[in-house]
Amino acid sequence: MGDAAKFWQYNPAAAQQLLSAAGFTSDSPLQVTYQYPATIYGKNFDDSAQATQNYIGALNNMRLTTDVQDYASKYITQTFLGNFKGLAFGLETGFPEVGNFPVRLFTDNSANHGRVKDPVLTKFANDQQIERDDAKRVQLFQDAQIYHASKLWYIPLQIASGETWTVNKPMLHNNNGFFTLAYGQPTESAPYWWKSRG
Repeated sequence: MGDAAKFWQYNPAAAQQLLSAAGFTSDSPLQVTYQYPATIYGKNFDDSAQATQNYIGALNNMRLTTDVQDYASKYITQTFLGNFKGLAFGLETGFPEVGNFPVRLFTDNSANHGRVKDPVLTKFANDQQIERDDAKRVQLFQDAQIYHASKLWYIPLQIASGETWTVNKPMLHNNNGFFTLAYGQPTESAPYWWKSRG
């Protein structure tokens, strides 16, 4: 990530210095709403949301108001679509084609959650869609990641980035090697499975 690698380290002292430079003190802290859905994605998600809240809460010149949202009535219909102020903690839709992520997150797409309007990233999102050379397209993604690391419009989470285990009954055959954890699973994985009576 080059010089931007420092932004990937948990450094509350440096964060407090940045807030102080912007005029926020322990007597006059930055007031921010922190919102996330509860009891929808499972315990790991809820624990991560609360741990992130605690990390931010360690800053004495920033105060959070927590809004734990109902998924169906508020989070997915408002916050997920970018209708919020402050910080939102959530998951991004999985895509089988990596190029869908920058189009959603950095263009005028209705699901651009942060309403990010960064011309460098918008150009990248458009350029990678028409690049036919695989090596050049990979380079576009790498350049965009380094650039985004210096801005961090979206802060990456570690939820679901580790090993995932799926267990099936013995009657489901040929399910090894074809697993796709994305919306493409019904067309990219399921056609290769077959079921025996059991």
